[in-house]
Amino acid sequence: MKKNNSGEVKYGRSVLRCTFSAIFNVISGVFLGAFVIFLLGVYESETLKIVAQVISLFLYVVMIYLGGWHEGDRDRNLVRFKHIEPDLLKGLKFGLLAMIPFTLMTVLLIVAMYVQNETAALVLRSSFRILNFNIIIFINSFMSPDVVTWKGIGLMNLFYLSIPALSAISYIFGYKKISIYEKTIYKSKDSDAQNKKSGR
Repeated sequence: MKKNNSGEVKYGRSVLRCTFSAIFNVISGVFLGAFVIFLLGVYESETLKIVAQVISLFLYVVMIYLGGWHEGDRDRNLVRFKHIEPDLLKGLKFGLLAMIPFTLMTVLLIVAMYVQNETAALVLRSSFRILNFNIIIFINSFMSPDVVTWKGIGLMNLFYLSIPALSAISYIFGYKKISIYEKTIYKSKDSDAQNKKSGR
């Protein structure tokens, strides 16, 4: 809650402020995922590498999802008391804005494709891979460390679209008070209760 220039009290968080929060959540997911990759991805076992990448992606999704869900839940209460107008596209808006700095990282790959100095190209490619270390195993599946292709750049930008997609979905779920965790837990409890009744 804050006051605008006319002295009126303003409630809720602006799209820009939500954008910065979303960027922070993405970076948090990247760091957590990179830590998992660092711990498990160094082993020769392909199975462990796949497990590490799955865990890393899960953490990435969870961090973005939780941030969007809480924004939606907060705004639901503000709309309920008529402090703000409903805007179910708010999650999509701040998600698209939050995606921008991450898509800009692909500029490193584009420059690396055309730069004449091989050392500079290597530095650019390596910088991109370090910044995206949380999905390095995924990146290695379609892009060699020594070669950059437009296909690889396109796939990376498709991956970054997960930011607005998750933000939009989680915001709506939070606004409508839909909790995947609670539904999963209750469904599991109901299933256990039915099994007990049936003598299983």
